[in-house]
Amino acid sequence: MPHEHPAQGKQKHRRLYLKPEPRPQTTPWTWPSLIAAGGLAGGFICPVLGGLFTALGWLRAPGPNATFLSRLGTFLLLLTIPLLVLGTYYIDLADQAEKRRRAALQATLRDTVAPEDSKQDAAL
Repeated sequence: MPHEHPAQGKQKHRRLYLKPEPRPQTTPWTWPSLIAAGGLAGGFICPVLGGLFTALGWLRAPGPNATFLSRLGTFLLLLTIPLLVLGTYYIDLADQAEKRRRAALQATLRDTVAPEDSKQDAAL
């Protein structure tokens, strides 16, 4: 039989549990954020590819391939502005949603302040 300390059964060990800080509840890849990223990426890539295809269409000998490249380049150049507008619109929507979320969180925190804390703050 193992030797036990006389106070071992009578004392309870206390453990300190640290509560981890809550992670922010964000979902980085929502549909609006994907549309914003795609719109902005397309808005920066389309003019480069559009200029390249248009230049290749001009440099090639006249024919159906040159016409196709030139038209594709023109289409990509014209697609640049709508893609940039779409991307910036969805970034603005995400920014407004974040502002509303923060305002609601601050209102919740303001409402949950204990009355004793507010009395102490008023006394200071």
